Amino acid sequence: MNMAYNQIDTTVSGLYKDAQYDYLKMAKIAAKSIFRPIQPADCENAYLSISKNQGEDLCEQIIKNNIKNIVEFGTSFGISTLFLAKGVSETGGHIITTELISSKAQKALDSKITDVTVFKQNAEVSRKVNTKLLAGKQEIILTGISTAINPASLQVQIAGGTNVTLLSAKYERNYLLPVKNNPEVEKLKARLDILAEETAWIQEQKSIYKGMEEVMNLSKSLNKSES
Repeated sequence: MNMAYNQIDTTVSGLYKDAQYDYLKMAKIAAKSIFRPIQPADCENAYLSISKNQGEDLCEQIIKNNIKNIVEFGTSFGISTLFLAKGVSETGGHIITTELISSKAQKALDSKITDVTVFKQNAEVSRKVNTKLLAGKQEIILTGISTAINPASLQVQIAGGTNVTLLSAKYERNYLLPVKNNPEVEKLKARLDILAEETAWIQEQKSIYKGMEEVMNLSKSLNKSES
């Protein structure tokens, strides 16, 4: 068994684990079909995958018939594609695959902060995320990025991946998502508000005492003049 087989089998196992409750999603889709025709968007979260036996049969047929060029319609989340890839890894072939539902080509990931460098006017924040990439073009969406980011400062690097090419990277704010602030940040903001109120009160007291001082100085000046 070659290294490609090991990588594919590991990825397929993870995908099958994610798809273990796909039958519940399919039941919901079937229920919708009672009232209206099924739409492609109804299946955006469903794997609609072939079985492991079907996948192994596909792989065997590809190798047995020395098939080198494959066109697949309906990648979904990539299970069938990986079985096809397993076959052409032996024949030295290629796969062209398509997917009607664009959201299935997207993968949302929550990155974790690994390092922060604070400057006088801004800060440099480093984030890291680990993921498995399928063969073909894929869009990765990193969530949880600060809305205060300078889009021009965005930098993306790929580490540890072989035969992976980054085509482009951009920042877009999703205004449909609710803004979730860090609880610690909210506490600090509340503390700042309290300190601002206390500072304002102190400034007000200083103005009052200064006014009283001016009145007292004026009174002393008048007393001296009368003397």
